[in-house]
Parts: sequence; C-alpha cells; structure tokens
Amino acid sequence: MNPQLPVLSYAFRPFFLLAAVYAIVLMGAWIGTWFLAWPVAGSMTPIVWHGHEMVFGLVPAIVAGFLLTAICNWTGHPPLSGRPLLALLALWLAGRVTMWSSAWIPAWVLALIDSAFLLALALYVAFVVAHRRNRRNVVIVGIIFAYWLAGLSAHLGYLGIDLPVDGHRMGLMLIVLLLTVIGGRITPAFTRNWLKRQQADETVVLSRPWLEQSSFWTLSLLVVVVALPSPGWLIVIVGSLSGLLHGWRLVGWSGWVGRSDPLIWVLHLGYAWLVVGLLLLSAGQASALVSPSLWTHALGVGAMGTLVLGVMTRVSLGHTGRPLVLPTGAASIYWMMMLAAVARMVYAVGLGDSESWLLISAAAWIGSFALFLGFYSSILLSPRADGRPG
Repeated sequence: MNPQLPVLSYAFRPFFLLAAVYAIVLMGAWIGTWFLAWPVAGSMTPIVWHGHEMVFGLVPAIVAGFLLTAICNWTGHPPLSGRPLLALLALWLAGRVTMWSSAWIPAWVLALIDSAFLLALALYVAFVVAHRRNRRNVVIVGIIFAYWLAGLSAHLGYLGIDLPVDGHRMGLMLIVLLLTVIGGRITPAFTRNWLKRQQADETVVLSRPWLEQSSFWTLSLLVVVVALPSPGWLIVIVGSLSGLLHGWRLVGWSGWVGRSDPLIWVLHLGYAWLVVGLLLLSAGQASALVSPSLWTHALGVGAMGTLVLGVMTRVSLGHTGRPLVLPTGAASIYWMMMLAAVARMVYAVGLGDSESWLLISAAAWIGSFALFLGFYSSILLSPRADGRPG
C-alpha cells in the first residue's frame, strides 16, 4: 500500500474512521445480543464483552488517533505515518478480531493479542516524550501504561486469576482521568482562541494552578479507590470532592461565552457530563436507589461519547487545513449523542417502557457516529485543503 496515501499521513485519519465504524458495529452487536441473543460474546458473558470492547476496544483507537497527532504539536516529533502507522492499525484490528473470536481462541492468547495495542501505544508515546524531553506529557505516558495494565488485569480475570483490581472499572476511570487532562488543556485554550477571534475578552476563561493540581490528584485517587475494594464512605468522600472540584474547574472556563459555536460548547457540555458522572458515582455509594449503571453511562456515553466526538470533529478540520467551522448540519452529531446519553440514563432509572429507551439510546449512538462518517469520511480520506503535507 502506498505510504503517501492521505489516510496514512496522520494517525487521526484512519483511527477516527475505524473507530466510528466500530462504534456502530459494536452497538449494533450489543443490541442484537441483548434482544436477539446473538452469540457474539464468545467465551464471555454479553455484558462483560460489551464493557470490554467499549473500554478496551473502541476508546483506545480514538485515544491513539488523538495522541499520535497531538504529540507532534507538543514535541515537534514527525508524525507516525505510512507503514509504521499501518502496522499499529493492524495490531488494533488483530485485538478486535480475537475478541470477536474468543470462543475459539485460548484465553491467554486472547490476552496477549488484545493487550498488545495499548502497550505498543504506550511505548511509542513514551519514546517520543523521552526523546524530546517533553516533561509536561510524562503524566499522559503514565496514564496510558496504567490503561494497558487495566486491560491486562481484566484478561487475567477472564483467565480465572483472582485479582483485587476491577480491570473494567479501572479502565473506565482512567479514560475519565485522561479526558480531564486533555479536556483541561484544550477546552479553555480553544475557548480563549475563539474569544480572540471574536475580539472578545478572553480573561473570562480562568486557569487556577491550585485547582488544576487538586482536581487531577483527587481524581487519580478516585481511580484507585474505585478500582480496588474500598469502603463506600471513602468513595463517597473522594468522588464528591472530585466532582465538585471538576465542576468548579468547568465553571471557571465560562463555557456559556461560546454557546454560538458548536465546536466550543460541545467540549464544555461533554465535561459537564463528566462532573455529573462523578457525582452520581458518589451518590450510588451513598444510596442503593442510584444504580451503578447511571454513573457508568453518564461517564461512558455522556462524557466519553460527547468529548470524543467533539475532539474528532475539530481535529479532523484543523489538521486537514480546513477552517474551524462545523459543516452545515453537523451539530446533529452532538445532539444525537446527547439523546443517546439521556435515553440511556432514563433506561437506567426504569422510567416508562424502559426497553424502548435502551433502543432509542442505541439508535442515537449509532446515528451519531454514522453522521460523523457522513460528514467527515471525505475529509479524512482526501489530502489537506491547504496543500500542505499531512
């Protein structure tokens, strides 16, 4: 394959395309499994398979697409492209094929193949950060290595090895931690840049170093207490504090000033879902009336779904030499994900015909990523609009 193909010039191009396709396939398979007993889960229970592929299958592709692109800006390192990028894509695809074939593959082989992608990603990012002496991003390297360990611990659990760590919960919470690190950089920065272009007062977007540090370390502690067997009162305290700190952080970014630009407000809205999810996590430990499904899907659909689409739609414009203006009608991508999140929350609390709400949520999720493909496939497959490399 020609390494000069536009789709292999930067990691965000193929990974965002494949992630969008897989998000559709994965949700379709989950609904088929839930309602029609499709045997896609192989050797796993359907819920475990669904959770694993969302946390350790879909999200790593999006993380790779973003990080392998952003790290070039952060460090000045040349992009991973051509055959090396194709090899990394093949590694991710191999993991997905094995997870769909788990009924016929030994569990230890499954663990090795599926966990290889995150390890390769972590090692590559670590190499670039070390080579460029980019200390600011050492924290991201640490999160990706921990993310790999979470996936590996999940596989060890499938092998029957009893560990004190809940790999799925650890993986989900590490995604949340990564979202707060990345979101904490780009959301206020993009909001300030937007205000500059509008010749408006950018000082309304606040950055408080003490709040940045305290919100990060509190959430890091929450990752640990959620992943390990911990008393409920401890999760309530740490989770509530983390949710309040991140809520304070969000308010300081003054997201309402960018309400006229979907590329801005979607990032603030996604971060708001993150705050809601953290507070629901605490509430679930304080009261049995709050289902764990509420906080996992507030984070997994509301926060993760909204933020990743906000990033994917913006990166796909900016890094292909196009104006940072959402294509006409493309805001529907975000609204569909909002519907998916709200419907999933309604299903979790059991209001009305709850099965219908699950179907609405799944259809909206599929619709959101299908719309992304409709609006962005040609952008991701074609050369940069400004004629520059990439």
